[in-house]
Amino acid sequence: MSGFTLVTLRWYHGGVLDLSSGQLVYSGGQVTEFLDVDVDRLSYFELRGYIKELGYTTTCTFSIKPPNSGILEDIHNDMDILDLSCSLEDGDIVEVYVKHLIDDAVVDPTLFLLENVPHGDMEESGSTFNKVNEQVG
Repeated sequence: MSGFTLVTLRWYHGGVLDLSSGQLVYSGGQVTEFLDVDVDRLSYFELRGYIKELGYTTTCTFSIKPPNSGILEDIHNDMDILDLSCSLEDGDIVEVYVKHLIDDAVVDPTLFLLENVPHGDMEESGSTFNKVNEQVG
């Protein structure tokens, strides 16, 4: 007996999680499994690392469905992981659902964008920002 509790993390990512029918449905996207993950090393930031390893750098949240459970638990911190890991057994498959957040664009209605506007006489401003002064001597 090894003394380790190793589980498989089955990640659902790149799609859309739909719970509107009362059933858990993840449409589109991909499924990626990470095998032999030591439960004692699971942490919020380790799971965030897996998300980066899957290629996501945008803001996203994730939820976990423990084995033999119909409950989807949102994960916000290490305490959520600790509560879950105490119930895991060797060989369990833990389903992790990535929810991709897309921020709505905030547009200021008083902002006017000027396009194709003549700029008048294009004299230099005299500013030395990003300029290189070379002296020939």
